[in-house]
Amino acid sequence: AAQNPGDLVIARHAPSVNASRIEGTVRVLLPELVNLNSNAAITGDLLIPGSPRINLNSNVTYNGTVIGTGNPDPTSHSVNLNSGVALRHVVTRTDAITISPVPDPPKPKATRDVSLNPNDSPGDFTTIRSITINSNYGALTVPAGIYGNLVANSNSTFVLGVAGQETTYNLQAITLNSNSGIQILGTVTINVLGNVSLNSQTTMGVATSPISLLLNIAQGGLTLNSNSNLYGVVKVPNGQVNLNANSLLKGLVTCDRLTTNSNSKIQPLVADTNRPIVTIDQPLNGATFNQTQVTVSGTVVDESVVSVKVNNVTATFNGSTYSATVPLSVGNSTLTAVATDAFNNTSQAQVMVSRGDGVNQPPEVNAGNDLNVSLPAQATLTGTVTDDGKPSPPGQVTIAWSKVSGPGTVTFSSPSTAITNAGFSTAGVYVLQLNASDGQLSSSDTVTVAVTNNQPNKAPVVNAGVDQAITLPAQASLSGTVTDDGLPNNQLAINWSKVSGAGTVTFTNPTAATTTASFSAAGVYILRLTAGDGQLSSSDDVQVTVNQPAAKFNILATPNSVTTVQNLTATYMINIISDDPNFRQLVGLSISTLPGTARATFNPQQVVAGSVSTLTIDLNNSGVSAGTYNLIVTASA
Repeated sequence: AAQNPGDLVIARHAPSVNASRIEGTVRVLLPELVNLNSNAAITGDLLIPGSPRINLNSNVTYNGTVIGTGNPDPTSHSVNLNSGVALRHVVTRTDAITISPVPDPPKPKATRDVSLNPNDSPGDFTTIRSITINSNYGALTVPAGIYGNLVANSNSTFVLGVAGQETTYNLQAITLNSNSGIQILGTVTINVLGNVSLNSQTTMGVATSPISLLLNIAQGGLTLNSNSNLYGVVKVPNGQVNLNANSLLKGLVTCDRLTTNSNSKIQPLVADTNRPIVTIDQPLNGATFNQTQVTVSGTVVDESVVSVKVNNVTATFNGSTYSATVPLSVGNSTLTAVATDAFNNTSQAQVMVSRGDGVNQPPEVNAGNDLNVSLPAQATLTGTVTDDGKPSPPGQVTIAWSKVSGPGTVTFSSPSTAITNAGFSTAGVYVLQLNASDGQLSSSDTVTVAVTNNQPNKAPVVNAGVDQAITLPAQASLSGTVTDDGLPNNQLAINWSKVSGAGTVTFTNPTAATTTASFSAAGVYILRLTAGDGQLSSSDDVQVTVNQPAAKFNILATPNSVTTVQNLTATYMINIISDDPNFRQLVGLSISTLPGTARATFNPQQVVAGSVSTLTIDLNNSGVSAGTYNLIVTASA
């Protein structure tokens, strides 16, 4: 079988992955027990021969088992996914491939071993077997050839290769100690017989081009210790690859055995930036339910382990299919499936569903997005209203647009439809409300419309109201109106004033178009309403006729009664008390007697308020008998 180019790691024996991360697919060639321990992650698949038992412990992220097409035997081994482990798939029945050997490199013929301190010269490289560069030596360029051991100590670097060329080095061993490294130029193949060790904070290879280094180890192994980095394609067919705390190997790995420990990583040659492809297959968009929850299922495709949440409920996997049961609220709901792969690439799918349980729900109202318009243009309002069709009857929704706030008037072309046009009398910021009612319940939403005016400024339009007449002491109710185009700054100054009239006028609120006015005296008054926008002004007048009230007066007759005898002539003193300084006239007189009725003649007489007049009444022509007589006098203007 050929090697799959998608395999990040090929290991003959079962790997030991402990609290570390392998960002790709791992192929295991022998049917052995595989333990992925606490918080380990293989973002791709684990390919394994035969039909192992899969054991899942707590808090495991696993996208399911995929049955391959190879030999189903053996069946005695198992794969244990322990606490906190993440794995995309176990692909069973994956037949083993052959790991080609690495030939032993030739041994050096030179016999000179050099240990170089800063400023030391290595001399003729053809005579050198092994090289040690000590602390702070800096960089040493080593030509291609056959050598024994290369050892670099703190702050020292071997430079291997030639830019733009392919070169090969045959070595017995490599040791890089704290803060040392091997720099690669061009494409370099390093064949090593024994062990390669990268100790604390060492680097080997080119981070941006791991393919530039091919590291082949014939008999030994590869060890990366704390915070060490190796960038290259590594082949260790007879040895073990060990990655310890916080170390990184970026490239490809083929080995006999693999152990990765705390926070170490193996990464592919190229980082994964592809988003998962996620679908929702059930329920269908627009589906209606009566139950309180719904099962959402679909598929997800990605090259790494993926988690899916549907409305924040974690889904379970069966291969590439996921499912999650989520609560469903009454009314319309959006079901959102969010897929996240091991590299935090995300994508989502959505469907709309609804739930009805016989209980009427208020309409769902959306007044649309906020708008900006410039006069004289109108705003196109694109509201939406949805309802559950309850109650029935009426089984329908009534819709109404209205103005909540704003400086002018708003005219809706169709106020009873969700989509309509709105015209504005003046510039400013308006809040419009869309309300919907199903006959029992209602709901609303608002939209803000910012209206500007690029037209030339016009003077305010003023109407002081209709002429009117009042009688003292009543007030005049003034119902003026002022409209304006909002220019230049959407501000108006309004004022009432007296143009003419006999007395003084007092306005309750002289800066309001609608107010009341009080008058000190009767007469005809002209009042003026003026409005200005800071640049232009206009005014209008109204006439108020103020009438004097009817006079109030009291007439006292002294005496108001007399006891008479036959042929009596009676004389009375008339005292008039009145609030009217004008003349009044006595126009009526009657005499009443107890018992009986007497008649008297009376000629009208003019008197002055506040004066005392004498009135003589002759009763002789009445032929009355003795008795008591009451005098009743009436007066009029």
